[in-house]
Amino acid sequence: MSVAYPGDYSNRELAGKVVVFSVTVQEIKKKTLPPLDDEFAKDHGECASLDELKQKLRLRLESEIKEIQERDLREQLLTRLIEARPFEVPPAMVERQIRFLIERNQNRLSGQDATSKSGPSIEQMRKEFEPHAVRQVKASLLIEKIASLEKIEVSDKEIQEKIEAVARSAGEKGAAIREVYRREDVREDLRSQMVFDQTMGFLLKHAKIKEVEPPVDANEKKS
Repeated sequence: MSVAYPGDYSNRELAGKVVVFSVTVQEIKKKTLPPLDDEFAKDHGECASLDELKQKLRLRLESEIKEIQERDLREQLLTRLIEARPFEVPPAMVERQIRFLIERNQNRLSGQDATSKSGPSIEQMRKEFEPHAVRQVKASLLIEKIASLEKIEVSDKEIQEKIEAVARSAGEKGAAIREVYRREDVREDLRSQMVFDQTMGFLLKHAKIKEVEPPVDANEKKS
């Protein structure tokens, strides 16, 4: 097998040369998939039968699809609200949200073992995140106003129930999560998020939603 290396190849000894490699096949393997039966369901799905596993997967997929649809509806609704009520947002709030988005992105990159040299600069991130920050601040202020008008509130009991639900789902990390939520600022952030979610639920419940068929591609019509 011959390989031609370009003239600007990083290894100068190989740059611009044609190298012949000798390859010997040592072994050929074939992947054999296990049969989809009740034993497979017991071993891989913690189910008593294949039918139970299929039902479990179907419910999971339906739940994921529902979450995607609801998230899409929320975004569309927020877009309509922002477009219907244009207003200027306080620069300080936008700046605070930009800093939050930058910090979150830096934490994500550090978790991927990325170096500061390989990642985007602060200015690049600021430019990228600014329109998102403006939208998020506008959405937050609008939802806050609607929640106030509709008297949508979250009680301390509801907050505690939410914390307990999160802690239980975290398993061994539950105690650490409860400790974090002992901080008043963290609890207030949770309250704000719960009010936001409940207000969005209220708006979706009262919104006039029209389902439309997706546009058909011209090539599909011809076929």
